[in-house]
Amino acid sequence: AYSGLLSLSPDGKKVAFCPTFREFRTWKKYRGGMAQDILLMNFETGKTDTLIDSDAVDDFPMWRGDTLFFVSERSGRANLYSYDFRDKKTRQLTHYSKFDVKWPSLGPDGIIFELAGELTIYSFSDAKTKKISFHVPADDVFARPRVIDVQNRIEEFWLSPDAKRALFVARGELFSVPAEHGSTKNLTRSSGARERSAMWSPDGKTIAYLSDETGEYEVYVRSQDGKAPPVQLTKDGHGFRFQLVWSPDSSRLAFGDKDQRLWWVDVKTKKKTLADKSKYWEIRSYSWSADSRYLAYAKAEETYMTSIWIYDTKTSKTHQVSSRMFTDTEPVFGPDGKYLYFFSNRDFNATLADYESNFVYSHMTRPYALVLHANDLSPFAPRSDEVDLEHKTDCDSKDMSKTQACSKQKKIAPIDFDGLENRLVVFPVSPCNCHDLRVVPGKVLWVDGPTPTLTGKPSGKSSLHVFDMQKRKDELVYQPVDGYETASGGKRLIYRAEGKYYITDIKPDQKPDGKTVKPLNLSGLRMRLEPRKEWHQIF
Repeated sequence: AYSGLLSLSPDGKKVAFCPTFREFRTWKKYRGGMAQDILLMNFETGKTDTLIDSDAVDDFPMWRGDTLFFVSERSGRANLYSYDFRDKKTRQLTHYSKFDVKWPSLGPDGIIFELAGELTIYSFSDAKTKKISFHVPADDVFARPRVIDVQNRIEEFWLSPDAKRALFVARGELFSVPAEHGSTKNLTRSSGARERSAMWSPDGKTIAYLSDETGEYEVYVRSQDGKAPPVQLTKDGHGFRFQLVWSPDSSRLAFGDKDQRLWWVDVKTKKKTLADKSKYWEIRSYSWSADSRYLAYAKAEETYMTSIWIYDTKTSKTHQVSSRMFTDTEPVFGPDGKYLYFFSNRDFNATLADYESNFVYSHMTRPYALVLHANDLSPFAPRSDEVDLEHKTDCDSKDMSKTQACSKQKKIAPIDFDGLENRLVVFPVSPCNCHDLRVVPGKVLWVDGPTPTLTGKPSGKSSLHVFDMQKRKDELVYQPVDGYETASGGKRLIYRAEGKYYITDIKPDQKPDGKTVKPLNLSGLRMRLEPRKEWHQIF
């Protein structure tokens, strides 16, 4: 014999039962052959009769005195009903239209059931329902504050200007990690907020970052040692903001937002100024000039290709400086103020697909440089060795690594925008899948990645390259590399390789050797997690 749910009569001589069991079926308003009826069996006679019969589901029989309570979907939603053995009448007790009565249980004073994820009780005394509030004490193991390791939760990494410390963003916290000696510092200690898009100021005194402590992402700055309280620079955030970028004089910060706008804010006055707005896509790539006057950025055109623009903070004017015919990205001003570097997809090296006659373009990118002043030469102009009859200072040297200090002594001339696009030169390197452009005195760096694939893993690994402007030579720093950043001081870099982080000189062949190139000690990346505060931030 087989039975679904059942209930015995008070005298134990009869039983009301469902011949089938389908309480875990997910569909509603079922009217098929598996729709339960409630049957009545007499143990003394062995006779079974149909007691509750409808074309809908009738279930959960519960016997009390002369009344059999049950749940039925005959009204559309599952509601509570009763059958009186004295007058043979069926009555609807609840009238819910939005949620179903689930899993009722009979008690001495009423019937308790689940409704919309809450417990509700039907009272026999007044035939009314009310919600039940209750508290279940628990150990709250997962809600207890605790110290956790966040080495596997690193989201961003940067370097201090002198490369003596690295800045990590891990699980929404900011950490200052020593290159070799000292202790790791948690600068924020805020389980209830997420910090991100952090960056060390060029003067080394301050760290800027975004935090959603107020509920929306705002711009903050704080001392690099974490001893002073943070200063909030903006108070009007209503959505996502992108990476903060310091001006070289550490007085300004630039950032884009989800509304496709580019802003800059004065750190001292907290005044925020709109530089530009794109009609077609977000502005996520931008860079300050060496004198902190100009802001270069990549902006999408009608074709959704991006071209390079320059905003002048003195005149509040914008200038388009590259063609709309190509995709130009990642503009970076050189530290000597002479050139603007960027990537451009201008090499159309088509290959024919093996399946169907489709053209495939890959390795389209090379670095380019714009000569910002009409009287300056191309960085790749022909050279000739001549006798030096005059004494020249480092400021007159052709060695770009010696001109950074001079750029601070000599006032950088305003950009000559007339004919600027015609002063574009391409780097003498092979086309690549280039990204992550960085420029330091005398050197240009980028990552060359493998060609993406739709299925399987790409062939090859990402490699970090350095181009020496004096030698005019592209050389390999290390492979594989999964991201890198340069110190604003221009002498060192940090790169990630196979889950470890290395601070090295900016020069070729920086393979980890455990001695001069060794991984950072990240054992101090630990935070005090307060789960309830973190849950509030997340949800």
